[in-house]
Amino acid sequence: MLRQISSRKIFIRLLVPLGVLLLSLILIRSFASSQIGEADYWEVRSIYTVDFGIPNPRGLAFSPSANSFIILEPQDTSTSTVTKADVITLYEAPAGSVEITSPIEDPQNVAFNNLVSSLYILNKDYAELVKVR
Repeated sequence: MLRQISSRKIFIRLLVPLGVLLLSLILIRSFASSQIGEADYWEVRSIYTVDFGIPNPRGLAFSPSANSFIILEPQDTSTSTVTKADVITLYEAPAGSVEITSPIEDPQNVAFNNLVSSLYILNKDYAELVKVR
């Protein structure tokens, strides 16, 4: 009889953590599922950068405070480390440009921070984060 009670206690002790584990796996699976199918999208408006003399833009960032796009022009890395960034408003009007003297290795590492109105560029090769105001 004592052996039977002991076996039942061991079974319950193993069953409770197993139940918690299975329940957590079921919950995690439902929250971490990927999208099923494609989401609907439509083109609201297009800005053709070739109209501004930039046929192949290298990078793009958006400034919510200025309601403008910052477009990075391609640079010739063999002769110059200067990158020109043009600013274009939502109404497709040029709003100026700025020259960035720090080399931009990967345009995916460019972001705009609206809180401080600055463009940030991560240069992995130089292990630096450049801030452009």
